[in-house]
Amino acid sequence: MNSVATMNYSSIKKVETLRDVPAAFHPNQILNPSSEFYVERDDLQLKMLFKRLVNAQANMHAFLCGHRGSGKTTELLRICRDQSINEKYVIDHRVMKGIPISSQAPGL
Repeated sequence: MNSVATMNYSSIKKVETLRDVPAAFHPNQILNPSSEFYVERDDLQLKMLFKRLVNAQANMHAFLCGHRGSGKTTELLRICRDQSINEKYVIDHRVMKGIPISSQAPGL
């Protein structure tokens, strides 16, 4: 995962109104979890995933999904920094584009 391009922080500009947010938002740029802009999530599901990964006695698979720009890759980078997880797992990060709506689970 070292080839991941992280955000150029000098390009970040302060916005004054909500109308300015879309122009300042860059969902394709990845935030480094050690940066001053990273906001720790108080998300019980992420904490449980982290705990399960650390404590798993057998192979474990996990699926992390979310909307574009929601921080999935940033969270993967944060998880990979934990030595006990890094020694135990291979992180496979793939981006799927163009998935037709008809392939989604019923009810979505």
